[in-house]
Amino acid sequence: MREGSEMDSNTIGRSHRNPLVGRTSELEMLRQLLFVSEHVSQAKFHSQKPINQQNVSAIPLDTLRRPQCMVLMGEAGIGKTRLAEEMSREVQERGWVVAWSRSYAQESTIPYRLWIEILRSLINSDPWQKQELNEYALVYTRLAVLLPELYEHLPGEVSPVSQLPGQEQQSLWEAILELFKMAIEHSPLLVVLDDLQWADTSSCELLAYLVRRLSGSPIVFLGTCREVELAPKHPLRPLIAHMQREHTISTLQIQPLSDAVISTLIANTQLPEKVVVDIRRQAAGNPFFAEELAHSYSVMSTTKPEQPPNAQRATRKKSSSLPRSISAALDQRMSKLSRDCQQLLGNAAVLGGSFEFSLIRSMEISGSTPTDEDTVLDLLDEALQAGVLTEEGRGARINYHFWQPLLVSHLYESLSATRRAQLHRRAADILCQTYANRESEGAATITHHLVEGGAEPKRIVHYATLAGDRAYSLSAYPEAERYYRIATENVGGGERMPSGELRAMPAAGLEDRVRLAYLLEQLGECLRIQGNYLEARHVYEQLLQERAREGAQQKGASPVETQRGEGKERRGASLADIAMGEGYEAQIDALLWSEVGWTWYYAADYEHTRQYCERGEQVLRESGVVGGPAWARLYFQRSFILWQEGKYGEARQAANEALRLFEEMPPKQQGQPGNAPPLTRMRSTLAGDPVDLARTHRLLGALASSVGQLSEALTHFNTALRILEEHDHKREVAHVSCNVGFVHLQKAEHEQALPYLRRSLSLAEQIGDIPLTAVIYSNLGVLAGRTGDLQEAENWLKRSLALAEQTNDQVYLSMWNVELAAVYQDQGRLADAGICIGRALAIGRAMQNTPCIGLALVALGNLRIAQAVDHSRGDPWVAQFPRHEPSDPLWSPRAYLARANKTLQRALAFERLEAEARNRGQLASAQVNFLQGDTENARVQALHALNKARQHELTWLVARSHHLLGNILVAQGQQQDAYQHFEQALQIFRTCTMRLETARTLQSYALALLQ
Repeated sequence: MREGSEMDSNTIGRSHRNPLVGRTSELEMLRQLLFVSEHVSQAKFHSQKPINQQNVSAIPLDTLRRPQCMVLMGEAGIGKTRLAEEMSREVQERGWVVAWSRSYAQESTIPYRLWIEILRSLINSDPWQKQELNEYALVYTRLAVLLPELYEHLPGEVSPVSQLPGQEQQSLWEAILELFKMAIEHSPLLVVLDDLQWADTSSCELLAYLVRRLSGSPIVFLGTCREVELAPKHPLRPLIAHMQREHTISTLQIQPLSDAVISTLIANTQLPEKVVVDIRRQAAGNPFFAEELAHSYSVMSTTKPEQPPNAQRATRKKSSSLPRSISAALDQRMSKLSRDCQQLLGNAAVLGGSFEFSLIRSMEISGSTPTDEDTVLDLLDEALQAGVLTEEGRGARINYHFWQPLLVSHLYESLSATRRAQLHRRAADILCQTYANRESEGAATITHHLVEGGAEPKRIVHYATLAGDRAYSLSAYPEAERYYRIATENVGGGERMPSGELRAMPAAGLEDRVRLAYLLEQLGECLRIQGNYLEARHVYEQLLQERAREGAQQKGASPVETQRGEGKERRGASLADIAMGEGYEAQIDALLWSEVGWTWYYAADYEHTRQYCERGEQVLRESGVVGGPAWARLYFQRSFILWQEGKYGEARQAANEALRLFEEMPPKQQGQPGNAPPLTRMRSTLAGDPVDLARTHRLLGALASSVGQLSEALTHFNTALRILEEHDHKREVAHVSCNVGFVHLQKAEHEQALPYLRRSLSLAEQIGDIPLTAVIYSNLGVLAGRTGDLQEAENWLKRSLALAEQTNDQVYLSMWNVELAAVYQDQGRLADAGICIGRALAIGRAMQNTPCIGLALVALGNLRIAQAVDHSRGDPWVAQFPRHEPSDPLWSPRAYLARANKTLQRALAFERLEAEARNRGQLASAQVNFLQGDTENARVQALHALNKARQHELTWLVARSHHLLGNILVAQGQQQDAYQHFEQALQIFRTCTMRLETARTLQSYALALLQ
């Protein structure tokens, strides 16, 4: 079979920056289409009868036909041509001839324009066609109508045959058919017809003719078509429908790529994650747009390396420049619309990616040149017909969506700044009227239009506060932060600094100061929840300064002014709260000092945390506050500090004291009077928020888990979960679900752990809780590692570490490096494991965190054991080391074991080690003794580890203890007892789906049976 085609395989199609991804199913469907024809080709070649003498025109029953023509449908840039290029290269390597042709909008009136280049390439690709010129001169004479150059090669005596009117087309088609038959005599043929939406009528009809006549021959026709740009009366529409009934053609709709695939597609650009997320949002699954945007961002970051990554998108928006290739594609799509329709869509772009009919109608009617409703409907219908808009809904609730997010940006950028501001203000006024009786529902959209329209700050503050409160009540903390920040920047007491921080300014009046205090408190909490501890600390410190300034001013104010200010400051506070007077304000101050302490706690600076906790206690003592929720919160915080210091008994005492004080509080009143905003978290605490009870149960559960009391931990967690679900507190539900999943993970109840972790992850991603998301990732990584999926475990743990670095959580950075080291060790990557353990140990020592240091030392001991086994080339469970040690005694197996023993003894000497870490260390110490040949001490230690694991319900460590005991007893010659331990270990590992541990145990069991 010959290799030729009209173009070299390396030059088919375009060059691409990125590999083809996300199109596996589409490629497989194309392969099925092509390779069925290839088998037909091979059968034909083995036949004695030439193809041009076979009855290829004899058409079988339609229902028995296999389509040999496929049209790839989809929008511009979705990847239709790319798929055709990939298949062309693939089949060309298999010996096919590939013929390409492309239609152009400017040539859509030229008859047979689509086929001229294909016919020319078939004739010129190899010398055999020229030899056929003499033999089939009459056939080629008919083709000369389309290819005049053929007259130069035809015999001079040949002249066109006179034909009756109407026969010319039939004669031409038959000549083209004969040419294709001769071409496929030598090798199968792939004909690619790109951009069929611009093909002329004659070309479409010829396609149908050839597909029908060449059915069953070694030829495939592959077309691409932008269905949305196909004119309603284009001949291709009825033609495809008719051919589908004949089973001679099939269509394949090319769908947008998923976000995950888009991320893979642009991964080689190595852009920051925030930029990748932005590209995914704008591209909406279109690979061409995604690649062009990624290239644009990449070039911009190269030319301006000093620019922060998260500012790149803002810079590109200011420069109002989409990549030219994208702008050209969007302009081409818009050019088919009337001028009035384009103007309407430009106005609608101010409303975002979707809009309601009632809103665009009101905007057009209230414009400087009013447009009546019928005209608006006509223009919207025009956009719908062109595929620029889609609609959903019915009756009075019709929503329109732009075809592509980038089109919205393109249209918006084409408006002048003055025009944009005018349209935004008009939209804001209409929305204010629409949501007059339910302001909070439309506050977010109204705020956007007010800000972009340059409205007066007072209106912006009002609606931004409402939008922030609504988002906060829905646990949508990133959105709440955005609106609280907007409000804070526009209130009389705040402005934006170049560094991005907020700075207090002398407020115009007491009302502004009160509002600013409320906004700062809410903003600080939203920042802390998202892991932005440094900025949250600055916000809380600023709030304390504002409160101190206000207190100083109120001391010099008249009683009437003071009373008025207090009434405004207690937004949503109950009469009982106000009656508390100075005691209430002291508790607010104490809780604010506590919040500053929490920002230090999550940075693993427990000394500063304790200082701010004690500062809050001092405020309460000086004000004579005894008991109550503020003291409860401070006990709660003190318990966390003691927990991280490994003082579990003292931590539980403090947590129980917090629980007692919270339980003494009367239940919080449901609902707030009038239009009062929601209480801030601190004021909710002072009002008797039951969520604080749930938080304390969660803390007690975590402490119980640390000391190995897993059943008690689950009891506390389930109590917390019941309270939180009753009050629909998404964030805390997410945290407790993660805790429950972790306890099931400790107990090796993996099937029970997974649903809790998935629920937690779903909620954490919804509310934007980055620190919690990191914890869930780590738990999923541990789960994957326990069940033997080491690559997935590595991926999850790396993602968790990346988020921990983002939030600068030192405790988790230390702990998760230990978990990643265990995965590397299971993969045999001991050097990588050593690096991770070194990091974990360094971080733990820098924090002076005993639990972290102890956990890292246990991991280091296990690494030394693995290194000893690796150097001995023996099995980790069999004490068989070579008699002749290496020349360097420092790197001998016995030296590694000695170092492991020393490291583990140091770890086990810590009194404040968590139960699971201690049990791991005890088991590792027993293994060291076993490998050193001290089987009796190893047996005693392994039995002790087994009993402790049972006591603490650490099921997976129970199974590991059985495995080690089996090996020890084999070495002591107690085979039957050893077999029982192996069987018990296998039963647990299989029940817990721990595949890697099951395999290791089976290996040890098999070796024991062979002895």
